[in-house]
Amino acid sequence: LLRPVPNPPQRPFDWELVFYDLDFRGAAVSKGKQVARMKYTQLKGDLTMLVPTIEFATFVTKGTEQTMSIQGHWGTDPGEVLLNGNPLPLVGAWNERTLTTKVPSGGGTLQVVVNGLKSNPVQLTEYSGSITYTETGQGTLKKRITMTLNFLTDIHKYRVVSGANAVWKDEPLFWLPRAIGLIANSNATYEASGKYKRSSTDSTMWSGAGSFALTASLLSATTAGGGGGGGGVVDDIGKSAMLTFIAMAPYTLTSITGVHEEVFTTASQFAQPIYAEVGSGYVLKGGTMTAVSSEITYRLDWSDMTPKYLPDPSAPR
Repeated sequence: LLRPVPNPPQRPFDWELVFYDLDFRGAAVSKGKQVARMKYTQLKGDLTMLVPTIEFATFVTKGTEQTMSIQGHWGTDPGEVLLNGNPLPLVGAWNERTLTTKVPSGGGTLQVVVNGLKSNPVQLTEYSGSITYTETGQGTLKKRITMTLNFLTDIHKYRVVSGANAVWKDEPLFWLPRAIGLIANSNATYEASGKYKRSSTDSTMWSGAGSFALTASLLSATTAGGGGGGGGVVDDIGKSAMLTFIAMAPYTLTSITGVHEEVFTTASQFAQPIYAEVGSGYVLKGGTMTAVSSEITYRLDWSDMTPKYLPDPSAPR
């Protein structure tokens, strides 16, 4: 053996990366009196992909649609993408380097299968949590939106090369922050209530309540019955997750001037993203932001977001 078996095990790589790794380690040149160099020459026919391999999965939003993109190498022979052993529908044609599927409804073990051979397993991690926006006005006036979030992300560490070279060490790394994919059951509820009486002839009242689905894109959000959505990224432990969810909800404003249909939004005072610390076990830690104007107190609270289907530390990467 050229070196001990890596821990965690190395996922499959195509022949070019393996060949370059051998050359980098000096294993492509003989050590005896007769110097010989290993050389690769392709003859007739095409190379065969022995075992498919997944590098990583990510989520892509185009317009109002979001898809999951899987990067790796699995050859030109069509196969299938499995999540927990069940096929995921492809979006578009089979591609030997990138496969696109619909966003799954939950997390679990992701694999690509070609000619009966399964790739390395990759865990799609699923997060659940909530973001609550509250406006507290004078008297008993109050407006609130609570977003219940369920989203997926691939936070497993992986190798980008076979073995090691002068730039990358022979170990899996986190690399860049990972995009999240919003699951279809994410939603929001809202309510407006209360009254403030300035004088015997001048008062303000807020009213209204309802719910709506959240989407991966604000472009598809509606305001007639409420709407919202967004996305973000999750970084490694000790860093942060950036969440950019915004919601808008209707309510009725009754005042001395009459009855008006209005909209309130979580972006009115908190247009900036939420930065949640990534704690031990990839838990996204909860927090609070507040702002105060002359008549209204604004508050944004987000809960701890606990993950399911964490990366398997012993899986090939």
